[in-house]
Amino acid sequence: MKQAERLIRAGIPAVSTSGTSPALPVPRVQVDNRRCGALAAEHLLGCGFARFASLGQRGFAWSDLRESGFADALAARDRCVTPYPENLLLEDPISRWRTAREPRRLSSWLAAQDRPLALFCANTGLALLAVEAARLAGLRIPEELALIAVG
Repeated sequence: MKQAERLIRAGIPAVSTSGTSPALPVPRVQVDNRRCGALAAEHLLGCGFARFASLGQRGFAWSDLRESGFADALAARDRCVTPYPENLLLEDPISRWRTAREPRRLSSWLAAQDRPLALFCANTGLALLAVEAARLAGLRIPEELALIAVG
């Protein structure tokens, strides 16, 4: 916020790309997170998938919006999605999960799902987690588990 105020005082044009910062006194450009989820659903439906699951980080607006866009697009086509029931704790949104248990818990859940399964991941870090979990579960990508993520 202070940086934006300094730019404004200096007469330097600024645009915010942050989806998490409070309202800044400058124009904002953001990702349409709901649309990202809807586009992922449309793509997977077009590929012929009938079973869908999602993997996100509850409580983060970008993730919640992506997952709801995914679920709503599927519901509009009389399909349902099974969200991963646990809230994942990632240290950073790119690649690190806080505990080594995360891939093992996810692998058990994935192994219990009917296949082939199309899994929507709310970001690339979650997709990397899903790849590791699939490996631990012995699932073949893309034959048994198709992944799509917002990068």
